[in-house]
Amino acid sequence: MDNFEKIESYLMDELSKEDRVKFEQELKLDLQLQSDLEDHLLARDLIEIDIATNLKAKLQGLDQPKNTKVRKFNFKVWTIAASLLICISSAWIYLDKNYSNEALFDKNFLIIENQVRGSQPSSPEEKLNLLIKDLENGQVNSVGAFQKFIDENEDVDNEQKASWYLALAYLKENNIGKTKEVLQNIISEKNNPFSNKASILLNDLNNVWRNVIN
Repeated sequence: MDNFEKIESYLMDELSKEDRVKFEQELKLDLQLQSDLEDHLLARDLIEIDIATNLKAKLQGLDQPKNTKVRKFNFKVWTIAASLLICISSAWIYLDKNYSNEALFDKNFLIIENQVRGSQPSSPEEKLNLLIKDLENGQVNSVGAFQKFIDENEDVDNEQKASWYLALAYLKENNIGKTKEVLQNIISEKNNPFSNKASILLNDLNNVWRNVIN
């Protein structure tokens, strides 16, 4: 493992306890490693202050922030910064693909295979399936439609299923507070068939990396 990999693993807290102690002991004696660590930290500052901010703005389609100060770094620091930038770019794409509101909605939406026939569905199951189809197609006010169905429905199975899609409807509207509230209610219900999926989705919504992309 070269110095770049060792330093990055050290700063990311990916070393075992033994390897961390070994690295810190080596750091005390190796002047080159000390210099490389300083350059690495300097490069990280460059990424965090200048490049990472601009990258996020660009990927979100926002106006680029103005650089307040031009920093001069040696070639070695810029090389480290470029390597870190590649890692950040790859991580950003991964996070957006897996943790954005849209990605979480698509991952958790269960497509209803049985098409509702006729313009006037009669049974509660048909009405619920129609609402789910509307949600899939981006129907406006799906939240209100699911909430009304829950309020008027007396069947527990339909109510539990509608609550799951109510949470997804809030997610589609980017109302994360209400999404979490519905998910917590689902989790609190004994024997709710959607409790496990609700727990997984709630954990995804609470993922610390979501703050980077939302």
